[in-house]
Amino acid sequence: MDHDAREANLRTPPPERRSAKSGPLDDAISEDDDFDLRGLLFTLWRGKWIIGVCAVIAAGLSVVAVSQMEPTYTATARVLFNPARANVIEMQDVMAPPDIRSDGLQNEIEVLRSTSLLSAVVEELDLGADPHFNPALRDETTLLADAGRWLNPLNWIPDGVLRDLGLMSPPPPPPAPEEAARRMRLAMVDRLDAELRLRPIQGSRVLELAYTAGHPNLAALIVNTLAEQYIVEQLEAKQEAASEATDWLSERIDELRDRVQSAEEAVERTRADLTEAYGQSSEVLYQQLTDLNLQLAEVRGLRSDLEARFARVSSQLRTEGDLGAVLDFRESPEIQQLRDRERELHNREDELLVSVSETHPAVQQVRDQIAEVRDEIRAEAERVAAALEAEIEIIRDREASLARQVGELEAETVDQSRLELQLRELDREAQASRTVYENFLARYNELAQQAEVQQPDARILSPAEPPLAPDAEGKRRTVVASTMGGGLLGIALVFLLNRLNNTFRGQPQLEEATALPVIATLPLIKSRRRDDVVKQFREKPNSALAEAVRNLRTSVMLSSRMRKVCMIASAVPAEGKSTTSMLLALTTVATGKSAIIVDCDLRRPSLAALIEQTDDQAPGLFSLLESKASLDEVISVEPETGLHILSGRTSEYRAGGNAADILASGKFHQTIEELKTRYDVVILDTPPVLAVTDARIIAALADVVVFAVRWDSTPREAVKEGVRELYSVDAPLIGTVMTMVNQAKASSYNYGGYKYSSRYHSYYLDA
Repeated sequence: MDHDAREANLRTPPPERRSAKSGPLDDAISEDDDFDLRGLLFTLWRGKWIIGVCAVIAAGLSVVAVSQMEPTYTATARVLFNPARANVIEMQDVMAPPDIRSDGLQNEIEVLRSTSLLSAVVEELDLGADPHFNPALRDETTLLADAGRWLNPLNWIPDGVLRDLGLMSPPPPPPAPEEAARRMRLAMVDRLDAELRLRPIQGSRVLELAYTAGHPNLAALIVNTLAEQYIVEQLEAKQEAASEATDWLSERIDELRDRVQSAEEAVERTRADLTEAYGQSSEVLYQQLTDLNLQLAEVRGLRSDLEARFARVSSQLRTEGDLGAVLDFRESPEIQQLRDRERELHNREDELLVSVSETHPAVQQVRDQIAEVRDEIRAEAERVAAALEAEIEIIRDREASLARQVGELEAETVDQSRLELQLRELDREAQASRTVYENFLARYNELAQQAEVQQPDARILSPAEPPLAPDAEGKRRTVVASTMGGGLLGIALVFLLNRLNNTFRGQPQLEEATALPVIATLPLIKSRRRDDVVKQFREKPNSALAEAVRNLRTSVMLSSRMRKVCMIASAVPAEGKSTTSMLLALTTVATGKSAIIVDCDLRRPSLAALIEQTDDQAPGLFSLLESKASLDEVISVEPETGLHILSGRTSEYRAGGNAADILASGKFHQTIEELKTRYDVVILDTPPVLAVTDARIIAALADVVVFAVRWDSTPREAVKEGVRELYSVDAPLIGTVMTMVNQAKASSYNYGGYKYSSRYHSYYLDA
């Protein structure tokens, strides 16, 4: 397998790997678990303290802010829109009442919030003298504002210094008095608009107006003044609309009167031109044209018949055939007499031939007479043909004359039809202009009458009264909303931290990233020393750890690639790789097989510490590869289990040599081959893949490679790169093992089988 194929393998699991780990049931489960509600709730439960702290902080800040608020009073009035009224005339386009639908009430709400109406309220009540509306009269000093200014480091530095450093812009020039007055008016209007609440009553034409102020009388006065100003402006708007509509209609009536007059004059002119030009109607012209077309058709038929007869006569003359076969020749009296004369001469010739010979002068004389008769017949036939040709020319002249008359009459008919069509169009335009003129004139008269009976489309249903008690609901809503906002911020922070996690917390994550199955998960043993893990494994053979290691052994031994040598690798140090190798070797020995574990990390050997070998002066793997000791001398035996161990010594490697070169030598290869002949299983504990190149060199000697990943610790990029490095040398990777899994935390993450771990603790004897 080349490098590109290995890269693709990291992105997409091969079919055989997927089929080994998934089936129809897994596909159905994955489809149902697209939205994992349980995992979402577990995530929130893990971040409950973050959410709670954020909510408490937000609630505390809101309580402090609410405590600085002055008491407020809300006054409410109700306005009824579109009351029943007499419909004097139909003027919907000019003075239509407001729509009673929701969008119609929304339009009235926008009118009530208009700048012109609110400005009228400000001027009517002289709100510029109230510090609440006039920022120039307002004291902005509050506890929160003072605290904010004091906590801002920039306020500790004089403004002149900040401007010199470029951290503060120079103050703008003061505005002109008119501009200052305009800005002040807009500020008061904005404050009034911000504190005004307008709400339509569901299922009615009533709109509720509410305003909150620091004084109850002021709140009621503002609401009532706003409602009254709205009704006044509505009447003024109607009067102004009626006046503008009257003026506009008056101008339009004058324009339409001129248009009607011009249209009628155009109709009369066109009718006069039509009468002068033709003097008769188009129906008469159509009848004349029809008669001429019939005559033309008859002449054309006669011409075609004569041409056919002439063609037959001419053809018979050219071929010198029997002239009697042509009807025109048979009907000629002269030709008929000559043909009779010819028959008589032929009879006389026959009579002479009975008594005399053919050379007799009398016979010859008769034959000469027959020839003369034939010449006369042909001459007469040519005269008949000439007569036919002359008749054809006459007919053609008549046909051309009739065609010319038809064309002239057709042109005259088209011109007259166009003028009549133009006359009808002008007449329709004049009639339409007359209708529009009459409608506008009627509208003008109706509008003049309607302007005298204007009434508003709204009335105050219930005016506002000064409230008897200050508002408290607003403060409660502020505290509740702030608390909920803090909680939502905490939830967002929890999900952000969860998304920023770059480690593996579940089997599906690891399988998706590496395209390799997770063949075992080893639980975390809480201990400061690694050898305690081996001790607990020996002392508790039925613990969860022991069962997990047996699961790993089963997956390795039943692999189709496994012969003798199994290599344990990892991306970075401290992944539990050496401990995993030792536990795998111990479980293999427990099945009755002979096994040896080889510590291939010449730089930092760690197997000796796991079995508490303290004799660092004993020969190790480095001495064997340097031919300073035999294989039997460097192999140590674990007394309790009989496990054979070939470990390195730190003192040997420091004395000299390069680990990569030594492991790539033929001596190391021969050593592994000899171990394969002595033992059933050879387990190779290798250095980290990303740290040194040793693991890639050793991978060529292994039958299977298992990649160790530490739970919730190893970065995902490191794992992917480590697997990619092994694939680059065609390492026989069969799967991954997740080490040091904190099952209590893993179950809360709701990943893979961890969420069911609490259900099968009874199968283990960890006590």
